[in-house]
Amino acid sequence: GVNSTISVASCADALDLLSVTVNITHPYTADLDIYLFDPSGNYIVLSSDNGGAGDDYVNTVFQTGGTAITSGTAPFTGTYAPEQAFSTFLRGAANGTWTLKVVDDASGDIGTLDSWSLEFTSSCGDLTYDWTPATGLSATDITNPVATPTVSTTYTFETTATGCSSTNDVVITVNEAATASAGVDASICEESTFTASGSRGGSAGSSTWTTSGTGTFDDATIVGATYTPSSADLAAGSVTLTITTDDPAGPCTAATAAMTLTINAIATASAGVDGAICSNTTYLLAGVRGGSASSSTWTTSGTGAFDDASIVGATYTPSSADIAAGSVILTITTDDPDGSGGPCTAATDAMTLTINSLPYTQDFETGSSSMSLTTQSQSAAAIDAASANTGSYGLHLGGGTTTGWSSSYSTGADAFTNSPTHVASASRSVCASTDPYLTLTFNKKQTYTFNYKYTWFRLTVNGVPVSDNYLTTYFSGTDGTTCGVWETLTYDLSAYASQGFTIAWESCTKYYDGETSAGCGGDNVYIDNIVLVESASQPLPLTPASIIGFQLPNAGAQERYSIGAIAGATSYTWDVPTGWTIDFGQGTTYILTTTTSLDGNVTVYATNGAGNSGTQTLAVTTIEAITTFPDTSAFANEVQHSTVASTNGFTFVETGWRNYIITDDGDWRADKAGTGSSGTGPGDGSSSGQPDHNPGTSSGYYLFVEASSPNYPSKTFYLWSPPYNLSALSNPICTFWYSMYGGAGMGTLSVQVSVDHGKTWSADLNYTLSDRNATSVSGNQGTNWLQGFINLSPYTSATALVIRFTAVTGSALDGDIALDDVQVMDLPVTAVTVDGNVILSDDLFSTSGSNVTITGSSATTITSNGYSFSIVQVNNSNGVTMTDDLTTGALVLLDGIISTGSNILTVENTIWSAVTAGHSGSFVNGTLRRNIAANTSTYGFPVGQGTESADYFKADLINNGLDLAGSTDYVQVSVAAQTESGTNTDGYLNTSQNTTDIV
Repeated sequence: GVNSTISVASCADALDLLSVTVNITHPYTADLDIYLFDPSGNYIVLSSDNGGAGDDYVNTVFQTGGTAITSGTAPFTGTYAPEQAFSTFLRGAANGTWTLKVVDDASGDIGTLDSWSLEFTSSCGDLTYDWTPATGLSATDITNPVATPTVSTTYTFETTATGCSSTNDVVITVNEAATASAGVDASICEESTFTASGSRGGSAGSSTWTTSGTGTFDDATIVGATYTPSSADLAAGSVTLTITTDDPAGPCTAATAAMTLTINAIATASAGVDGAICSNTTYLLAGVRGGSASSSTWTTSGTGAFDDASIVGATYTPSSADIAAGSVILTITTDDPDGSGGPCTAATDAMTLTINSLPYTQDFETGSSSMSLTTQSQSAAAIDAASANTGSYGLHLGGGTTTGWSSSYSTGADAFTNSPTHVASASRSVCASTDPYLTLTFNKKQTYTFNYKYTWFRLTVNGVPVSDNYLTTYFSGTDGTTCGVWETLTYDLSAYASQGFTIAWESCTKYYDGETSAGCGGDNVYIDNIVLVESASQPLPLTPASIIGFQLPNAGAQERYSIGAIAGATSYTWDVPTGWTIDFGQGTTYILTTTTSLDGNVTVYATNGAGNSGTQTLAVTTIEAITTFPDTSAFANEVQHSTVASTNGFTFVETGWRNYIITDDGDWRADKAGTGSSGTGPGDGSSSGQPDHNPGTSSGYYLFVEASSPNYPSKTFYLWSPPYNLSALSNPICTFWYSMYGGAGMGTLSVQVSVDHGKTWSADLNYTLSDRNATSVSGNQGTNWLQGFINLSPYTSATALVIRFTAVTGSALDGDIALDDVQVMDLPVTAVTVDGNVILSDDLFSTSGSNVTITGSSATTITSNGYSFSIVQVNNSNGVTMTDDLTTGALVLLDGIISTGSNILTVENTIWSAVTAGHSGSFVNGTLRRNIAANTSTYGFPVGQGTESADYFKADLINNGLDLAGSTDYVQVSVAAQTESGTNTDGYLNTSQNTTDIV
């Protein structure tokens, strides 16, 4: 812009201004702002941004009453009213410097102020001035007095000249000033905050706190803000806090005030971590004081003593009352660093000193303990209600997820070594005993999910696993008992007497509670009711654990009975039933004893220097050899056993039948009407209404192996028969019936025998007449009961032969194996019935007098392989087919047709009655050869040429003393096809002796 001045030296009044004339050259008048300033600095706007794109002000006169400049167009020529009236100027002399200011408020164009002039309407005269009221004025007779009123005031200015006067009013408004107070200086303690006591007033509407430091206000806009010092503030020791108001309306300015906040250093104290000592030792404290603290003092909640309570490293000696209480609280307290009037106070801290002594007991009933619980990424340890045996709380050690669980967990040592992230531990330091004998007891229970070896427990001393008094180091869950049972473990820790040691209860488990719903829902170890006692005298040994040995031995057998060794025991005393003899081992952990027919108890107790333990007892019942035959075990009088797969300990009503529980994985059990699992077991595998073999009803009992979990996969089940004295039998056999209906999980059934009371066993024996090479049967065998035959003729010298049925489960639960109707007989004395195909592989059925009946629910076959029958009876309405030549001493045709095909059925006995019966429903379809002798008997040939009743053409040949040359005389008859008509409606009978036709 440009400023141009004109000096006026006259008596004119500023309000007497008549006109202003300007000449301005500019190409764009809308860019121009034109101002006029009087000598007092007051100004008016003559023209602002008028004229649009026009140019120039040419002799432009600004005068009251002219055309409004805002409506004119450039170039401006003529008289125009200014945008602000001349009356805007204050009354007063025009003497002084007047200024015309022209501002170009846009770039790109320039212009020039060519000339300008002022014209007034008055000239000099005798002027006088008068201001009223005079209050607050520096003078009343000058044009420009200084006014300092305390309240808003209207002043009147009067000018008089040559008898004329003029007045004008000036209103001065007095605004209230803003006020602020920061409050008095203050002090706080380190780690404290400060709440300000500021205030604001007057015309102040708001305020803001600021700091000379770097701390923070919670809300700087409120007068009572809270200030938090920064670390830099703490280091500086003080800050200035300032409150500043807003700038109120009018000429008044913002108010401000400040205060100094002093920050005193805090006193600090640490008593150290909780500790533990033995009752016969002292404790060296590890306290610390700091900050502004200069001294400290130790105090105790008990009655023990400090060597110097004023030092941070004082030594504390517990009193007898402290020892009895088991713990004390030791507290360190500093001096008050800034006195009673200062903001800081004395610091204090405490630690708990546990005083250990024997006996040590822990029942966890407070919900906590002084044990150190240590876990890994896949383990957990806690004190909770779920682990309580008695009371409300116990120690709970558990697992995590499958992460980190090794496939090597079959032994406890493997599990702890290979799955370290699944190990949890609860440890405790134990003080040295004063007595030489230490005994630890506690309750333990283990649960599992899918596998009982998913949960392992051990006890360690100084990090080394130790054995309990039964010399067991690692404990798994109990197979089949997923939710476990509480048991008491006892450990002889006398080896650690008179020394301090650390004892730890440790688990290695797979799944935490709730990870799966399988089993008991978690792999856990629960511990409760821990007791560690010392004694001056040796404790009695524990009662031996359960005796391992056969509860149902054969009479006359030599049996082994044993127990696990017991810690601290020096000898063991055994007793056996009356009449039995102890052959070996008295004084040790096992004996060999020879049984008699008398029943009773096998007992044992342990002995050490303190005396004898309690007595462990095993009731035994001897099984005497069976001497009367045939002997049939139909299991008809059994009682229903549990179908829960994990259950064991079953005994049978049938004399002499027993589970051998010492070396197998589970028990056979009695059942009826279908096993507990659908899709397997007798009949169609339904769990109800299924028949036994005989009488074939749902009320008939049988024995079976339950294959459901945990009894699969590949679990072995031994079933012993009574002992049989076969010495009086010439051709003994055993027949039995078995069911192996199921699915892909069906296992294997095999049979062995022992002649030495089970000390040794034969290889697997063949029992399938349909496959004489098979030594076992595996897989699904269908819905029918199947018959098994065992040739016992090699064992005719046995006086106590035991038959063992061995079932091995398959890969799934659908593998129930059942057994029924076991019979031992002498073939020459008792006829045997064969149901099914027969393949002969020895002389089993050829012994003189052996009587075999062929039956079947469907057509059967006979394969002789060159072997023969002594007596064979056919009683199968579905028919019997020969696959090769067959020889029998005698033939009885009861029901069903024998089809020989191209083979020959030979009856060796020469007596006429060697072939009996025969009718239209039972004859030989094919060739029948009969050996004959010279006599007058009539030999019957019940033959035919088909398998229908009308095909029966019996031939009776009268011997009449026929005696033909040759080593064996026989007559062979078959029915040829009918080739001619006539009266011979029976067709042709081809009859020959050797190769010579005789009829």
